[in-house]
Amino acid sequence: MGWHCLDLFAGSGALGFEAASRGAAQVVLVEQDRLACVALRANAQRLGAEGVTVRQVQAHEWLETSGTTYDLIFLDPPFDSEEMSRVWSASSTHLRPGGWIYCESSRGMSESDLWREVRCTKVGQARLQLFQRR
Repeated sequence: MGWHCLDLFAGSGALGFEAASRGAAQVVLVEQDRLACVALRANAQRLGAEGVTVRQVQAHEWLETSGTTYDLIFLDPPFDSEEMSRVWSASSTHLRPGGWIYCESSRGMSESDLWREVRCTKVGQARLQLFQRR
């Protein structure tokens, strides 16, 4: 695949590690919790995931300071977090043309001039959506 991926609100890193296992060239896991970052680094080492980098920082801070662009961004914030709308709008500057955003949220996000919804599934209270940048 060779993609560059960003996993915001990485938590366990499941989405990012899955991307790495499917051939992503680079995966950046962004998580604010220190203990979660310790576990993420240990798991990356255990898995031999050389292209995986862990950053301990809040998602919106990463987006404000990083100039990197990605092919795929995962957004999976804690439910009812106010962070989703904040990072949703900031994510567009970090996505390459034609890039993808996968998000899991309780509210769901809307299509716009910038985003085309490709898929939407509801699982329990979660809305799983895949968008492509226009």
